[in-house]
Amino acid sequence: MSSPQLSVVICTYNRADFLEKCLQHLALQDAPGNLYEILVINNNSTDHTEQVFTDFSQIHPELLLSYFLEENQGLSFSRNRGIEESGGELIAYIDDDAFADPGYVSNLVDYFEQHPKVSAIGGKVVPAYQSQEPDWMSNYLLPLVAALDLGNKPQAFRGRKFPIGANMAFRRAVFHEAGQFHTELGRKGSFLGSGEEKDL
Repeated sequence: MSSPQLSVVICTYNRADFLEKCLQHLALQDAPGNLYEILVINNNSTDHTEQVFTDFSQIHPELLLSYFLEENQGLSFSRNRGIEESGGELIAYIDDDAFADPGYVSNLVDYFEQHPKVSAIGGKVVPAYQSQEPDWMSNYLLPLVAALDLGNKPQAFRGRKFPIGANMAFRRAVFHEAGQFHTELGRKGSFLGSGEEKDL
């Protein structure tokens, strides 16, 4: 059996309920199931993350699904484990509390095919509030909720803009040329570190 073209990596830590919804959206893609695989990297969660994956995989035997436990604590360790375990020439990362549109997979694959010189891409991330946007939210605070919206037309990231982990994808060759995510940077358990995406 040939490898899927795209590997979608979800790194997760104690967000089982969000993970379930994230997986449900990835199951509703308009792309054929053999085009992509989904890898869940559990970074020592103490909730029911493993059970969520088990139940989901039983409901969706048509999907290419894999589950791994990464015992080294830290988001960068988990992301690097995703690189090592994935089979696609394209590797995408989506946060465990992010919900992909139905065209997510097909758009990623199509864009890389149409732009062979592009090595990495990032996409729009729109906050989904439980009720409504808080009164205190402003454009200055949106980065705190990993929001990113540069419009609807493809464009280069310029200045201080760069793809963010909630919605970013790479050619596998990037990791051979530039290395993997710096394991001294990024979140570790409840410590909300960052910088590993910009570093890469």
